[in-house]
Amino acid sequence: MDDRLNLPASWRYGAQLLTASLILWLSPISLPWQMLPLVIVFLGAVFAGLVLQAPSWQEAMGLLLVATPLLGDACLCVPRRLLAGQRVFQAHRLHLFQRLHQAGWPHARVSTLYIAATAVLALALLWGGLPWLITLAAFQLLLGIWLDQRVAVPFAIASRS
Repeated sequence: MDDRLNLPASWRYGAQLLTASLILWLSPISLPWQMLPLVIVFLGAVFAGLVLQAPSWQEAMGLLLVATPLLGDACLCVPRRLLAGQRVFQAHRLHLFQRLHQAGWPHARVSTLYIAATAVLALALLWGGLPWLITLAAFQLLLGIWLDQRVAVPFAIASRS
């Protein structure tokens, strides 16, 4: 992003993440479903590039923490599958967002939860800095664990189907 406005780096990265999120959100509307995996890989590469080009480790950590709802879900699902003796590179429906849907939540509610959680973390980074972001990311991880234990289809039951 152009730096002629001399914006803080967190604002520039926030704008880039917002743009990438909007592209991903609108992609099912404007792109054939067959192209969606390419868009997701592209956006993942863009995000990785943003993290790697961050001028300091604090900004890189901030960008990673903004993605806590998605990265946290993946980082908790893979070890659980390993401990359950499953192949981690096989397709599955064991992520929290998938098990919430299996529990009866409509797609819109699950998507809104993840979008809102990510937006709250992005705003915390922009307005409160890293201390606020770390606090809210920890709270969101606890909320995810609560949803996993109390709302979503249990991992063991979802593993069987």
